[in-house]
Amino acid sequence: MTIEETAEKLRVNKKTVEKWCEKKWIRGVKKEKNGMYNIPQSVKRPYFKRRAKGDSIYTSIVKAVLEGCDTSAALYGLSDDEYEKYICQLKDAGVIDSYVDSFTGISYL
Repeated sequence: MTIEETAEKLRVNKKTVEKWCEKKWIRGVKKEKNGMYNIPQSVKRPYFKRRAKGDSIYTSIVKAVLEGCDTSAALYGLSDDEYEKYICQLKDAGVIDSYVDSFTGISYL
């Protein structure tokens, strides 16, 4: 999807989507050689409400899932490995589950 299509789907401004892409807050985005972003059809709105630090990241991730939003390591300022530890612990505890979008291959919570 283009930035325009994504903005329309998520009901936000094009500049907002562009910022999300630049900050890697939307997972699966590919930047083409011509500078255009290719955004997955399965895109979800990034979760912004009270992003957390430390142990409150667990609560933040669960709230994001309940609201149908997406989270990513970049949203919390974590490395992919650090972020994955939070996700694994929540999944192991049975608090959240994940699924893989069959078209994009992106794993969502």
